[in-house]
Amino acid sequence: MILEQHIQYYKEIFALDGFFQSPFLMFGYQEMKSTTFLGKDFKSFLEKKGVIVTVLDYLDTRADLIHDMNKPIRAEHLFAYNTFCDIGCLEHVFDTRQCLKNCLDMVAIEGLYMLHTPVAGYVNHGLHTFNAGMLKWVVENNGFEIVYEQYSSKGGERLSKPQGDALLWLVAKRREVVDFKIPMQTRNDIIEA
Repeated sequence: MILEQHIQYYKEIFALDGFFQSPFLMFGYQEMKSTTFLGKDFKSFLEKKGVIVTVLDYLDTRADLIHDMNKPIRAEHLFAYNTFCDIGCLEHVFDTRQCLKNCLDMVAIEGLYMLHTPVAGYVNHGLHTFNAGMLKWVVENNGFEIVYEQYSSKGGERLSKPQGDALLWLVAKRREVVDFKIPMQTRNDIIEA
C-alpha cells in the first residue's frame, strides 16, 4: 500500500536514473491510499508512463505472475527485469533467504532493486522486522551498489537512524552477478556465513 505521507520518498526514488525502465517487476499489487500523485494503483501509474509492468504476487488474483517467494523463482525470470520494486512484501514471506535471493536474481545487470520494509518496531506487522545493516550487507555483497538509502517513520518523518516504527527505503543498482552470499551476525558485525 502506498501512503500519502510517503510520497516525498517516492518522488526522490522516481528521480533516480533508470527507475522507470521496462521490464518492471512489482512485488505485490500496490494500491494507493489517499493519494492524487499516483492515482488509484501503482501499476496504472507506471503504465501511463509507458512502463511494461509485471505484478508478482502469490495471493492476489490481479497478479500477472503467481509465485510463492518461499520457493526458487523459475529460470525464465532470472536477470529478466530492469527494475524490481518491493514496497512492503519481504516482511510477509517466511523464508527471507530464498525471497531475497529470488528478488536479487531477477534484476538484470545495471538494473535497479527497490526495497521498502520495516526495520524497527511494527509489532505484529508481517512475519519479520529486519536489521537494516543485514539487508544492506546482503544487497552490497551480492553484486549491487546502494544508490539511495533513507529511513522514515510510519508518518513519513525522515529519520537519521531506525527507531520506533521505522521503514527502510533502499534502491541498489546491480553491477555484477555473483554466487548468492548469506550473512551471519557476530556480537558486533555482520559477516559472510
